[in-house]
Amino acid sequence: MGTLHRLKVKDFMKTQVFLIPQSASVQDTAQAMITDQVIGLGVVNEEGKLLGMVSVDDLLENKATPVHFITEPSIHNPYALMDEFKKERKKTKGLTAGEMMDPDYPRLSPEDSVDRAMNIFLEDKVAFIPVVENQRMVGVVTRMDLIQHIYKVHA
Repeated sequence: MGTLHRLKVKDFMKTQVFLIPQSASVQDTAQAMITDQVIGLGVVNEEGKLLGMVSVDDLLENKATPVHFITEPSIHNPYALMDEFKKERKKTKGLTAGEMMDPDYPRLSPEDSVDRAMNIFLEDKVAFIPVVENQRMVGVVTRMDLIQHIYKVHA
């Protein structure tokens, strides 16, 4: 296991990153994830600095659906339910990637160890971790990247 402890994130991170401006709409964010076939995007400001991450989960949590807004009184009044739904739907249509993102999403640096990446995956229960250097996203590590790399080292 000695070799594994010396490995750095830069040794196995993917360098293709997927970014979206903080001003991008919910629709644009969803479309970017679909087009790029990714479950998360780095949210950046005008200078390209990483502000946070927006994930598929963030989209699902922020997308208005009737189930989210059924309250006790509206169950008995379908008109109230529809009005409530329309109001909430308008709110979500105006949301931006910057408003949906998680600014405290875990991050790695290229020099971080494999152990640190493993700990983040286990403790934070995330599927991917952005790799950041000088406030810019320079890579990404997924759980599968980590498993594949560990398997290669021990094969």
